[in-house]
Amino acid sequence: MQKERIKDILVIAFLGLIVLTPFLGNSYLFDWDEINFAEAAREMITTGDYLTVRIDFEPFHEKPPLYIWMQAISMLIFGINEFSARLPNALIGIVSMIILYLVGYKLFNRKFAILWVLVYAGSFLPRFYFFFAIIDPTFNLLIFLSAIYLFRFLTREDYKINKLILPALFIALAILTKGPVAYLIILLLWLSFWFFNRKNLPFKIIHLLFFTIISFIPYFLWYLLVSSTQNANLFDDFIAYHLRLLTTADAGHSGPIYFHIIVLLFGCFPASIFALDAFKTKIEFESNQLLFKNLMIILLVIVVIVFSIVKTKIIHYSSLGYFPLTFLSSFAIYQAIEAKIWKKWINYSIYIVGLIIGLSAIAFPFLLIHIEQYKDSIKDEMTRLVLSADVYWSGYEALIGLAIIITIILAMIAINTKQIFKGVAILFLGNFIIFSVFINIYAPKIVQYTQGAVIEFLNSKINCQCYIEPLGYKTYAHYFYSNREITQSSRYHNMNKQEFQYYLLQGQIDKPAFFIVRKPNAIEFINQFELKILYEKNGFVFLTKKDD
Repeated sequence: MQKERIKDILVIAFLGLIVLTPFLGNSYLFDWDEINFAEAAREMITTGDYLTVRIDFEPFHEKPPLYIWMQAISMLIFGINEFSARLPNALIGIVSMIILYLVGYKLFNRKFAILWVLVYAGSFLPRFYFFFAIIDPTFNLLIFLSAIYLFRFLTREDYKINKLILPALFIALAILTKGPVAYLIILLLWLSFWFFNRKNLPFKIIHLLFFTIISFIPYFLWYLLVSSTQNANLFDDFIAYHLRLLTTADAGHSGPIYFHIIVLLFGCFPASIFALDAFKTKIEFESNQLLFKNLMIILLVIVVIVFSIVKTKIIHYSSLGYFPLTFLSSFAIYQAIEAKIWKKWINYSIYIVGLIIGLSAIAFPFLLIHIEQYKDSIKDEMTRLVLSADVYWSGYEALIGLAIIITIILAMIAINTKQIFKGVAILFLGNFIIFSVFINIYAPKIVQYTQGAVIEFLNSKINCQCYIEPLGYKTYAHYFYSNREITQSSRYHNMNKQEFQYYLLQGQIDKPAFFIVRKPNAIEFINQFELKILYEKNGFVFLTKKDD
């Protein structure tokens, strides 16, 4: 049995490495989050200060440092580039799949463990998730590990308090990754799980206090160290940021209250379809297996409720839900295999949703090839200009959509001939490969539309003794892609951002200054500050001062 598990883990690790790590540097980093975190790691290396998270060499109090440290280590080994920025998440993806296998194996058996890995890896957003240099994969894995060890503690008979050290340490690391929302989620999970099982599970305040103290020790040690070296209101700024996310639609990322339900339903296809059939128990399970199922349901509900309440709506905010959702999907599939019962509505749902996704993937490249015919119907000027980018689409990209449809048909044929495990393996393993190809083909093209012209300009100014500043819109690209030095920052000139921008526009500056503006706002800045146009491209106008 041990050799079997080791062999399976090695296969998972090998497949993960050959699928998740190639082509990570194949496209520019996406604004804002990817570039934001990568720039913080670059500035750690540039300044030699690995304690403080900085952006534009100013203390950046919105995020703790753990994930930034991971990126900085990667950059020290592989250089400051897109591959290094994204590598930690690819590795976290491999670790996540191994952990799912081990949890599934311990709680159920090898078949369930393999199912869970396949379902997780072969659903769209979970696969997409490990390509990008964002904090959430690490953050969510740490919360999930805490939930696993908390479950083990709660379902033991002795309830020794020292068994809370591991779940508390994982939450401590999660807090050091993204903040106290990790503690809020695990607290809600603990209380809810206890409430629904209170007849059989004790609850002691001393346990919660012990857990809480350990959870916050690393964060407060880091906070005290940073506060002692920086004259900044770190804690106040951090709390203000999270309150802003909770109460306002930060950066225009608003959406309806059901936003994350739609994201999980369609973004986690095909897992989400199967998960809908997980709530009824059709075969006999052990009590711990059913308790764990309840834990996963509670975790999924908490994620949906918490991030539906938060006013800022961003797709990856509900990504912690991928773990419980794919568990429920695996649970439903496992029951179908063991009971040899397969419901026709699942087939119909997979066909319908899969056909919509497949046909959309087929139509998308042809729509962009012929975009000139449709541009005039787009009301937003900036969108029209961005879509004018010279991005090459051959039409062969449509084969990805065709591959999705063929994979679904082959999987359903196997399932309908009572080869359920084989059909599920075809569906999810096929999607894992297809979605990987999709990301590596589409990401470089999409980023050319959204910021290709800007990054092209910034790359031309690498190590240039000049100032580069965006006007009228927010971006982090000019920090990372121009290899910005501290002498080019507002901190060096002892100014805030607004004062620094005014200094560049109207002051007597010591080196040339260049400005990036979105075309709809360009005339306003040109007239107000007597700037001259260098050139414009794909909706962006590149300016300099007339006397430069």
